[in-house]
Amino acid sequence: MAMYKKPSPRWVLLSSALSLTSLMSAQAHAQTRDPAAAQGLFDQGRALSREGRYSEACPKFLESNKLDPGIGTEFHLAECYQQSGQIATAWATFLDVASMARSAGQSDREKAANRRAQQLEPRLPKLLVNVPTSSQVPGLEVRRDGVAVGTAQWGTPVPVDPGDHELVVTAPGYKAFRRTVKLEEGKPLGVDVPTLESEPGATQAAAPAAPTPPRASTAPQTPDAVPTVTPATPTATERRGSGAWPLALAGAGVVGLAVGTVFALKAKSTDTKSKQDCDAANPNLCGPTGQSQRSDALSQGNVATVAFLAGGAFIAASGLVWLLEPKSVAHAQAARALRASASVVPGNATLYVQGSF
Repeated sequence: MAMYKKPSPRWVLLSSALSLTSLMSAQAHAQTRDPAAAQGLFDQGRALSREGRYSEACPKFLESNKLDPGIGTEFHLAECYQQSGQIATAWATFLDVASMARSAGQSDREKAANRRAQQLEPRLPKLLVNVPTSSQVPGLEVRRDGVAVGTAQWGTPVPVDPGDHELVVTAPGYKAFRRTVKLEEGKPLGVDVPTLESEPGATQAAAPAAPTPPRASTAPQTPDAVPTVTPATPTATERRGSGAWPLALAGAGVVGLAVGTVFALKAKSTDTKSKQDCDAANPNLCGPTGQSQRSDALSQGNVATVAFLAGGAFIAASGLVWLLEPKSVAHAQAARALRASASVVPGNATLYVQGSF
């Protein structure tokens, strides 16, 4: 009888903690920006907005925010969506602005964005897609304007922009169902998905078969036929140094929290400096320097958030390893062989756990 060897909790938890560290580094590197192009697009978007050409202005703001993310740019994008009639998209974007402002400590912008979202909420159209059990054939897929409507949305009213929307329901071996619905501001609309018609000569996907219970054996059972499993005794190599890992992981956690604190303070300082280049009457209107500094503050805040998460994960992992791993007689020697450190450069932070295995 083959025996399955359960992976050591130390390796599972250490792998998870190191994955979070890699995620932090990848996120910082992924923030490739082009502030000059972003500013040019932002200026074009504002000019188009002043002329009432919102359908042209919104893509400018959207692309500008992708090239150089900023709370002010996204606020203008939300306003553009509202003016162009996309009130559900505007509502969601204002809420996103409020969340970003809260993380950045910008309470005035947070309040302004939440207020705008609350003003839009009564105007939101809501679409309810109901899929009766009789219509839920294997492989059924519902899409709205090409975007999948997951099962979690079935039977639940969700905000949708006003206007015409196409619903398409498909399933292998069945004719597709298509319907265009028109949503109006402040009015809910429900759509029942009918039972799909079978395609002539098509083979429908079969529902998953229920597992077949095992047949009872007719062979006589004797005590000799019962397999015995002897618990494996950890070798000296497996035991060596296990007690040091909680200390190393805890050290990495402390380093992560320290890195997070440094970047959080830098984000706060950069945001304060940015306000010097913004209109006192309307803090959402900033010059190029203010926009760039606010974007830098947001990037620094993101690094701080991920560093805090990684630090907390390391500390949690150290506690679990301490509880699950056998204590080592070589604990003191192994502890001296392991250490945690960090590398911090502008826009990037990486945690390391070093030692012998």
